[in-house]
Amino acid sequence: MPLIVGCLVTAFVNNFDNDFDITLGDGRGKIINNGEVLTLSLDKASGSGFQSTKERAIKNNSSISGLIQQWVSILTPSSGIPNASSSLWMVHLLESSKTDLFSQGKGNKEQQFYLWFDPTTGFHTYSILWNTQRIIFSVDVCGMLMTGPQGLVWLRPIGPKLLSLPLIGTSMPMLVCGPMELLLANQVPHLLLHQPTMRGSLKRWIQQINKGCDGISSPLFLEMAAAISSSSSPTSRRSIFLGIDVGTGSARAGLFDEQGKLLGSASSPIQIWKEGDCIEQSSTDIWHAVCSAVKSTCSHAKVEGEEVKGIGFAATCSLVAVDADDSPVTVSWSGDSRRNIIVWMDHRAVKQAEKINSRNSPVLQYCGGSVSPEMQPPKLLWVKENLQESWSMAFRWMDLSDWLSYRATGDDTRSLCTTVCKWTYLGHAHMQQMNERDSRDMEACGWDDDFWEEIDLGDLVEGHHAKIGRSVAFPGHALGSGLTPTAAKARNFELGLVAGTPVGTSLIDAHAGGVGVMESLPEKEDDNEAICRRMVLVCGTSTCHMAVSRDKLFIPGVWGPFWSAMIPEYWLTEGGQSATGALLDYIIENHVASPQLANRAASQKTSVFLLLNMMLESMMHEMQCPFISALTEDTHVLPDFHGNRSPVADPKAKGVVFGLTLDPSEQQLARLYLATIDTLLACGGLSKNLLFIQEHADIIGCPIILPRESESVLLGAAILGAVSAKKYTCLNEAMKALNAAGQVIHPSTDPRVKKYHDAKYRIFRELYEQQLSQRSIMAQALA
Repeated sequence: MPLIVGCLVTAFVNNFDNDFDITLGDGRGKIINNGEVLTLSLDKASGSGFQSTKERAIKNNSSISGLIQQWVSILTPSSGIPNASSSLWMVHLLESSKTDLFSQGKGNKEQQFYLWFDPTTGFHTYSILWNTQRIIFSVDVCGMLMTGPQGLVWLRPIGPKLLSLPLIGTSMPMLVCGPMELLLANQVPHLLLHQPTMRGSLKRWIQQINKGCDGISSPLFLEMAAAISSSSSPTSRRSIFLGIDVGTGSARAGLFDEQGKLLGSASSPIQIWKEGDCIEQSSTDIWHAVCSAVKSTCSHAKVEGEEVKGIGFAATCSLVAVDADDSPVTVSWSGDSRRNIIVWMDHRAVKQAEKINSRNSPVLQYCGGSVSPEMQPPKLLWVKENLQESWSMAFRWMDLSDWLSYRATGDDTRSLCTTVCKWTYLGHAHMQQMNERDSRDMEACGWDDDFWEEIDLGDLVEGHHAKIGRSVAFPGHALGSGLTPTAAKARNFELGLVAGTPVGTSLIDAHAGGVGVMESLPEKEDDNEAICRRMVLVCGTSTCHMAVSRDKLFIPGVWGPFWSAMIPEYWLTEGGQSATGALLDYIIENHVASPQLANRAASQKTSVFLLLNMMLESMMHEMQCPFISALTEDTHVLPDFHGNRSPVADPKAKGVVFGLTLDPSEQQLARLYLATIDTLLACGGLSKNLLFIQEHADIIGCPIILPRESESVLLGAAILGAVSAKKYTCLNEAMKALNAAGQVIHPSTDPRVKKYHDAKYRIFRELYEQQLSQRSIMAQALA
């Protein structure tokens, strides 16, 4: 784990090349960036150290060195000492039980400061301050020491924090707790002492410093922020979990407490380029949007970074390309390097999918018998065949959610969710090898090398599959050493959180929705197999229908079975549609009445969907229809406007609208909108549309349980963070603790409703069968 020491160049310290030596670490310490940064690579079994070489204002030709042992993260430059001859560094430690300091370069002056509390349960700030006379190690004192006309002055913000002041050459350690704004050498401010008998000791210490004031230079000051507890701060006892979800049009963030309740959320739009079947995004733009959403969420919810105990990412199953320096590699005909993501719904690789399916590889039986152009192998093959330069430059090919966790932690471990569902990885290769509680990152033994060779992508097998994933992990397992200092910092489009915060292995967004809702029952069930009798409907831009089982189920045209792709050690079966919310938007926005309807919705400060729902209710009463669906008796929609994902798995399928007239009215638009809701626990953006959900309940004849928290995808991502923080032993335990039921939508009891939808379904099936027949007729005509 790296410790990076950033240098604020001043008169006292020019740079690390000139003023410091690496004294310990067998090559693990490095000075880089022209002397501006010093790094120490450390782990639990080794240490590294540095030593100052300049002696200028220090007496007795002394030099000071610091040795930080155990697990250390990063140090970044900061500012704040009002003295031009001082230097300041900020160090973030993840876990440390001992800090050693030396004076005179000799071990006989060593001071070992053992922490008097558990250093792994909270957040603290450490400081080291030294001169020739003494070295001071303090906890939670965010201040500075300097000389001035009134003597030695210690400035720091007021705060009831804990302070430890062991003195070099004495046996007089002191613990002090209390507020302190200005401390002069000849003045003892009001203090709340941890031990009342130490008031005199503190006064003697001040007097000792005052006597030696003339020989004290402006000190070298290290401030270290560590993941250790602060019992004084009431907010530090809160455990808050952050979920981040990158959808098709925006990045969202949500903060949840230990009961799974949403404390606040925010979103930030992301850019998208659409040119025919090619749909692209930028990983740089997405990261900026993520950081913006996180900062806004924390600000609105009044949550400090220290309170966030775990982070989880979810995202669309889009394909990201980066080079060896993690810079974007274009996947666009335009050559624009920003456009390094092939979006999940991109259908440029239809021919490549057909080519792969023609091989009839055994791995295809685990994705419904065929790959979709929305999966990653066809997209990879398209890039290789069409963008040779990009193919050569790409060092990593990643699912978007894996890239987000990699960007946050620097750990290239891939999720079983993404690799199994979208890359043909055989997760069940790990069934006998590991279980969820034992696993961290497992060597990727589930790749079928023959498959990649057969489809002309054998070069991805090289380097133990380094470009597509050498190690995998169950969703929620902690990655690396948590959030890197670069990703954590509050500036330059970063997250504004605390380095070392645990980050869980990611999920695809729909699967995060499943995790966030699947245990949302009005009454909890103790039966571990009960979860196998539920189905999750995650509805947004697209729709996913997901169910889990203990045994693998092979269903033609339905994706899966995927082992441990959503809930570890369960098989996942997945269906759905490629365009649902996107189709409703398309139907509405392309109708002649849409602008007028949008203006009216804006003037009434409501949504277009809510306005249409109210309009349909009114039309039902005016026309004396027995139920609302009967308004569409003459209008039928085959919703395959972006191909059919399941159960026929036909990417060439086209949408059909039957029953169009010349009627340009809003009422006709409302009927078309209702007919498009074609199509059970439900979540996602469309689950907030109660008409949409009621129609689903009526069509399938089953009650639909809505979760208490409408942002179930964000909750699912936050659950990953809770598991990574070891708040729960496994994902299923966290789901049971944080999922909660909300409204239950019951199907209509009117038998006419069931009869009506059965008839609509027959027409629905006939529309597709007619399309296949018509496609064959036209193919023969053009042969």
